[in-house]
Formats: sequence, C-alpha cells, structure tokens
Amino acid sequence: MPDLKPVDWVILSRLDPSAGGRETWLYSFLPTLLAAEKDIELRVYGQRLEGQPDFTDTLRQAITPRDRRRLKPVLFLSRRTRLPLFFDMARQLRRHMAPPEIPPGRYVVAAGSILEHLMVLSSPKLRDSFKIVWLRTIFLDAKSDRLPGPLLALARWIEGQLLKRAHLLIANGD
Repeated sequence: MPDLKPVDWVILSRLDPSAGGRETWLYSFLPTLLAAEKDIELRVYGQRLEGQPDFTDTLRQAITPRDRRRLKPVLFLSRRTRLPLFFDMARQLRRHMAPPEIPPGRYVVAAGSILEHLMVLSSPKLRDSFKIVWLRTIFLDAKSDRLPGPLLALARWIEGQLLKRAHLLIANGD
C-alpha cells in the first residue's frame, strides 16, 4: 500500500448514525470522501460515555469494503463529570496525538462547532495542519441566552478570533 496522507476528523459525537444532523452528514459524506480521495487515511475522533454503545463498527460498515481499511475511527471513552465533556475529549485527543510515531494530519477537519476547533487548537501536533472548520451552528447563537449582555459581545469577539485561526470555514445557513 502506498504512503497514505493522514487526514484527521474531530467531532464531539459518539458517531451514532441516528443522533442528529452532523452524524447524518458524517455517514453520507465520509464514504464519498474516501471513494474520491484514494491517497488518504481518514482518522475520525469522537467520544462516548461509559455505558454508551460503541458505533465505530457501524461507521466502518457505512464505507465500501475496498475503502474501509483507510478509515480509522477512534472513540475516546469518558465519564460524566461536572465539567463539559468537551474538556475530557480535548485532553484525550492531545494525549492520543502526542507519541512521535503518530504523524499529524495533513488536513484536520473540526466538524460541528467552535468546540471541535478548540480541541484542534489545543493539540500541539495539530496546530500546523491545514485546519478546516465545518460549522453546523454558531456556538454563541445556540448558547447566547446563558450569557449576560456585556459578556456576550466579548464572547462573540473571542469566537471570531478563534475562527480566524482556521484556514477554511464551511458553514450551513446564515
């Protein structure tokens, strides 16, 4: 097998095909991507809680048999704590990527929201990769009712600054 270019895909999801919009998109897009790009190895990073089913085999089954060997799904196992799950996945992603024998992805896709992009930015090995952020939603539009007015303007500015660190933005809707 010739040298494959690694592509990292980070999604705060347990990869359940019936979980919602981004998972539906993932299951329909990844087979097309792997069929079109024969020289990539696609490493998909997600997260599941203890006791939740592991959907990595389900994701593999969505890929044609000839392309399946180039898909490497990894679900980090987490326990529910007081902190949002995002923090544990970010920590596990950094730890997983740390060994020198794991090359950084030539491209890294943060799929979903600013949270996935923060995970990518927090991983030293992924910082120099070409960063693609696929925004399913503007995070603060979904969470703005939880922030007092003066903090909302600051948070929007910070979100904008973080998104500027991506090389390519793909967005749904407005």
